Amino acid sequence: MNAAWCGDKRLVRLLLSHGADRHAVGTYHYTQGVAPHDFSGFNSEGWALKKGFKDIAELIRVGL
Repeated sequence: MNAAWCGDKRLVRLLLSHGADRHAVGTYHYTQGVAPHDFSGFNSEGWALKKGFKDIAELIRVGL
């Protein structure tokens, strides 16, 4: 999720190639602290989209 948030395509590819769970959901990012109680979270694709990294979100969505 952090690699997706930061837009690090090489690290995202490396993590996916080593079996990273692209469906895992996180409710906060290390730079943002604790999320509001009603926030259900994002998976890594969602975090990439939130930051505007559409190409990385697509990479995560297809799992390459």
